[in-house]
Amino acid sequence: MADTRTPSHYHAVIGGVQLGLMGLVLVHLLPALGRRIGTGRGVRLQFHLYGWGQLVHALGFFLAGAAGVPRKTTGVDQGLDTLWKKVSMGVVGMGTGLAVLGGVIFVWMALARLLKRGEEDHA
Repeated sequence: MADTRTPSHYHAVIGGVQLGLMGLVLVHLLPALGRRIGTGRGVRLQFHLYGWGQLVHALGFFLAGAAGVPRKTTGVDQGLDTLWKKVSMGVVGMGTGLAVLGGVIFVWMALARLLKRGEEDHA
Protein backbone atom coordinates (compact mmCIF):
# COMPACT_ATOMS: atom_id res chain seq x y z
CA MET A 1 0.00 0.00 0.00
CA ALA A 2 1.69 3.19 -1.15
CA ASP A 3 -0.85 5.68 0.20
CA THR A 4 -1.22 7.51 3.49
CA ARG A 5 -3.13 4.73 5.24
CA THR A 6 0.19 3.22 6.37
CA PRO A 7 1.46 6.37 8.13
CA SER A 8 -2.04 6.68 9.60
CA HIS A 9 -1.40 3.48 11.52
CA TYR A 10 2.08 4.61 12.61
CA HIS A 11 0.79 7.93 13.93
CA ALA A 12 -2.06 6.31 15.83
CA VAL A 13 0.28 3.82 17.54
CA ILE A 14 2.91 6.45 18.34
CA GLY A 15 0.18 8.70 19.76
CA GLY A 16 -1.00 5.94 22.10
CA VAL A 17 2.52 5.19 23.29
CA GLN A 18 3.18 8.89 23.85
CA LEU A 19 0.02 9.26 25.95
CA GLY A 20 1.23 6.39 28.13
CA LEU A 21 4.64 8.00 28.54
CA MET A 22 3.05 11.34 29.43
CA GLY A 23 1.09 9.57 32.14
CA LEU A 24 4.20 7.85 33.48
CA VAL A 25 6.03 11.15 33.76
CA LEU A 26 3.18 12.85 35.61
CA VAL A 27 2.17 9.99 37.88
CA HIS A 28 5.48 8.23 38.60
CA LEU A 29 8.55 10.22 37.53
CA LEU A 30 7.67 13.62 38.99
CA PRO A 31 6.67 12.21 42.42
CA ALA A 32 9.82 10.03 42.45
CA LEU A 33 11.83 13.23 42.00
CA GLY A 34 9.97 14.89 44.85
CA ARG A 35 7.77 17.06 42.67
CA ARG A 36 4.04 17.54 42.95
CA ILE A 37 1.87 16.28 40.16
CA GLY A 38 -0.72 18.58 38.69
CA THR A 39 -4.39 17.84 39.06
CA GLY A 40 -5.97 20.88 37.44
CA ARG A 41 -7.62 21.55 34.13
CA GLY A 42 -4.25 22.02 32.39
CA VAL A 43 -3.29 18.42 33.09
CA ARG A 44 -6.50 17.07 31.62
CA LEU A 45 -6.33 19.55 28.75
CA GLN A 46 -2.88 18.37 27.60
CA PHE A 47 -4.01 14.75 27.45
CA HIS A 48 -7.21 15.59 25.60
CA LEU A 49 -5.51 17.90 23.10
CA TYR A 50 -2.70 15.46 22.37
CA GLY A 51 -4.85 12.31 22.30
CA TRP A 52 -7.72 13.69 20.24
CA GLY A 53 -5.28 15.57 18.02
CA GLN A 54 -3.37 12.39 17.20
CA LEU A 55 -6.63 10.55 16.56
CA VAL A 56 -7.86 13.25 14.17
CA HIS A 57 -4.41 13.36 12.51
CA ALA A 58 -4.41 9.59 11.94
CA LEU A 59 -8.03 9.61 10.75
CA GLY A 60 -7.21 12.35 8.24
CA PHE A 61 -4.28 10.32 6.92
CA PHE A 62 -6.50 7.26 6.59
CA LEU A 63 -9.19 9.19 4.70
CA ALA A 64 -6.56 10.77 2.44
CA GLY A 65 -5.08 7.34 1.70
CA ALA A 66 -8.50 5.93 0.92
CA ALA A 67 -8.90 8.77 -1.58
CA GLY A 68 -5.58 7.88 -3.20
CA VAL A 69 -3.12 10.41 -1.74
CA PRO A 70 0.34 8.81 -2.05
CA ARG A 71 2.68 8.60 0.93
CA LYS A 72 6.09 10.27 1.13
CA THR A 73 5.02 13.12 -1.12
CA THR A 74 4.41 16.80 -0.49
CA GLY A 75 2.80 19.71 -2.27
CA VAL A 76 1.81 19.27 -5.89
CA ASP A 77 3.07 15.66 -5.94
CA GLN A 78 0.25 14.65 -3.58
CA GLY A 79 -2.24 15.09 -6.40
CA LEU A 80 -4.80 17.00 -4.39
CA ASP A 81 -7.09 17.26 -7.39
CA THR A 82 -10.38 16.57 -5.60
CA LEU A 83 -12.17 18.30 -2.76
CA TRP A 84 -12.16 15.05 -0.74
CA LYS A 85 -8.35 14.84 -0.88
CA LYS A 86 -7.98 18.48 0.13
CA VAL A 87 -10.41 18.17 3.02
CA SER A 88 -8.81 14.97 4.33
CA MET A 89 -5.35 16.55 4.25
CA GLY A 90 -6.86 19.55 6.04
CA VAL A 91 -8.07 17.16 8.74
CA VAL A 92 -4.47 15.91 9.04
CA GLY A 93 -3.29 19.46 9.61
CA MET A 94 -6.01 20.21 12.15
CA GLY A 95 -5.13 17.10 14.16
CA THR A 96 -1.47 18.01 13.97
CA GLY A 97 -2.16 21.44 15.43
CA LEU A 98 -4.15 20.01 18.34
CA ALA A 99 -1.54 17.36 19.11
CA VAL A 100 1.33 19.86 18.98
CA LEU A 101 -0.53 22.20 21.33
CA GLY A 102 -1.13 19.34 23.80
CA GLY A 103 2.55 18.34 23.57
CA VAL A 104 3.74 21.89 24.19
CA ILE A 105 1.49 22.19 27.26
CA PHE A 106 2.86 18.88 28.56
CA VAL A 107 6.51 19.91 28.11
CA TRP A 108 5.86 23.32 29.64
CA MET A 109 4.06 21.89 32.70
CA ALA A 110 6.57 19.08 33.25
CA LEU A 111 9.59 21.38 32.94
CA ALA A 112 7.98 23.97 35.21
CA ARG A 113 7.59 21.32 37.92
CA LEU A 114 11.07 19.91 37.40
CA LEU A 115 12.80 23.29 37.52
CA LYS A 116 10.84 24.77 40.42
CA ARG A 117 12.91 24.99 43.61
CA GLY A 118 11.59 24.43 47.11
CA GLU A 119 8.58 22.42 46.00
CA GLU A 120 9.77 19.05 47.21
CA ASP A 121 7.16 17.16 49.19
CA HIS A 122 8.28 14.34 51.44
CA ALA A 123 4.88 13.55 52.91
